[in-house]
Amino acid sequence: MKKWLEESVRWHMLCMKSEIIKKIGIFALVGYSFVIILLACLGPIRYHEIDTNILPVISIQHRGSYTINANDLETVIADFPELSSYIISFDEPRLIEVSSGEWIPFYFPIYPLICIPVKIVLEFLKLDPQRTFFITNALLLCGALFFLQLRLQVSYIQRLIAVLLLAITPIIYYINYLNYEVFIYSMLIIAFVLWYNKNRNWSAFFVSIAAMPNSTVAAIGIAMIIEYLIGIILKKGKKSIVELVRIYWKKTIIYALCFVPCIIPFIVQYYYLRGNVFSSTASSDGLF
Repeated sequence: MKKWLEESVRWHMLCMKSEIIKKIGIFALVGYSFVIILLACLGPIRYHEIDTNILPVISIQHRGSYTINANDLETVIADFPELSSYIISFDEPRLIEVSSGEWIPFYFPIYPLICIPVKIVLEFLKLDPQRTFFITNALLLCGALFFLQLRLQVSYIQRLIAVLLLAITPIIYYINYLNYEVFIYSMLIIAFVLWYNKNRNWSAFFVSIAAMPNSTVAAIGIAMIIEYLIGIILKKGKKSIVELVRIYWKKTIIYALCFVPCIIPFIVQYYYLRGNVFSSTASSDGLF
């Protein structure tokens, strides 16, 4: 009886300790999020390849078009008066000319697409839409860290350590950097949590989404595919190749389909470039 009581007390103390750590983690993350959002609202403006990130927001929101034309520059001056000055003075244009008077962004505009709802909300609230990209960065990062804190299937103390390791990094610098780095970082955090929790399909999907603006991220997807195939081989035992195909074909097809998003940018650019060799040299004559 005494031993049972001691075990009960010890278990109760462990539960209390876990709850305390859980609350510390949540409060710390809320405080961190407040600071990050404040930084996004008041911090300095940093940018590179600014045209390929801002102009798709304008063309998609106002015209529902993937292509960019000279009229979009007039609209961007109205919507982003301060940021537009950086576009006009930017001496390294990152747009690809697809026809006379039409361009496409150098990077597939999944990041600008995600920024549009934030811009619409800021406009509705009569707030400065020029902070759209930085607030989006802050929301993406904080959302990914909250997802890790709430969903990673490890102890609370391990979650807290993981959040600290991923939150206190140079990514803070990129909150006020107008580019897709925070987007990729956040998608990969979510993908990692899902992968660790054995939810491989959704993990593959988020890795694929992260790879849409930068195809080099797809290398992680290749590693995941190799890991998947090795796992099947290790489970092979005395089964024949035919038996393995019969067992895993459906699961494998579903897994492969989760990587489709990272292929979309190649298909779209191939279509707009009429099959020509992709050029990393942007031509924007006549736009600026």
